[in-house]
Amino acid sequence: MNYTYLLIDFILLMISMFIALKKTPGLAGNWKFTVPASSVSGLLLAINSSVLVRLGSLTFNSQYLLGNFIAGLPVEEWLFCFLMPFTALNIYMYLNFRFPHNGLDKFSLTLSNLLLGIFVAVLFFFYRSGNIYLISIYGALLLLLGYIEYVNKLRFMYRFYRAYLFCLVLFYPAYWLLTGLPQVYAYFMLIMLLAVYLFELFRNKARE
Repeated sequence: MNYTYLLIDFILLMISMFIALKKTPGLAGNWKFTVPASSVSGLLLAINSSVLVRLGSLTFNSQYLLGNFIAGLPVEEWLFCFLMPFTALNIYMYLNFRFPHNGLDKFSLTLSNLLLGIFVAVLFFFYRSGNIYLISIYGALLLLLGYIEYVNKLRFMYRFYRAYLFCLVLFYPAYWLLTGLPQVYAYFMLIMLLAVYLFELFRNKARE
């Protein structure tokens, strides 16, 4: 048995606990939004991972696992699916507290439009190659980002991009080592964007 992946899950939990123990004003009461937002995102992530495993598009490096599986997924993956968006949301909130100025948000739409154009081009390329996994990831990103920028009225994309870059550096190397999954950064963006959107939506509804 190897505890590498379990150790990564433990580190994610410790990051969230560290942020919670700092007792940052405004963060403690947000658990009622972070828990449901990360739970929904985590469940979708777990379902997606299970489907990818069945399709043969996702495999796990056995040398980093305990060897216990539930519904085709390692126990460590189940923990990761829920801890990753939860930890990402805690980091998102902490960065918002430490750096409250949102002046750069005026540039976020430009960046989003650039990404939307890239997603369309990538979708066209992978559609021709028949890569179902990447088509589903970039297709979902295109729809979600387009909805957030042009239908949704909540503005948080600059803060999302800031937290996403931070989390990418934190999560990407470990998950890529464990799965070898291509385009992990797009995979993370989809899950984290959904989690942040749900968090902001739930919090906004509570204020109304």
